[in-house]
Amino acid sequence: MSTTWLPPVDCLLDERWRVTLLRQDHGSGPVTVGVVLLSCEPGDDTAGVPVSDDVWTAAGRLVAAEAGRLGRVADIYRQAVADGQRPVQAVAEAFGLADGSAGNLVMRARQARLLPATSPGRAAA
Repeated sequence: MSTTWLPPVDCLLDERWRVTLLRQDHGSGPVTVGVVLLSCEPGDDTAGVPVSDDVWTAAGRLVAAEAGRLGRVADIYRQAVADGQRPVQAVAEAFGLADGSAGNLVMRARQARLLPATSPGRAAA
């Protein structure tokens, strides 16, 4: 069985910190294998800077919430395709977002390999 590195997923934690999820696919689906916590402030070198337990706890909650949110996006998208509806619009309505924001969530679900690749204008679930 081969291992494939997947594109990293970036999430904002707060105004100072962002989290990057490092993911691999071992053949059974995406798995988060690492979490990198980085400063959002330009030129801020966080090497050796102690990070409070609160920040790490919040990062863990964010990672879990993001995974759950993208899973829900994929579920809504697949159901809309099965029902013959416009999937991005279905995601937008479910989350109370503009179509462009919903499209970004769908793109992130594709990057997380929760949805298959597709060409623009062609729904694929």
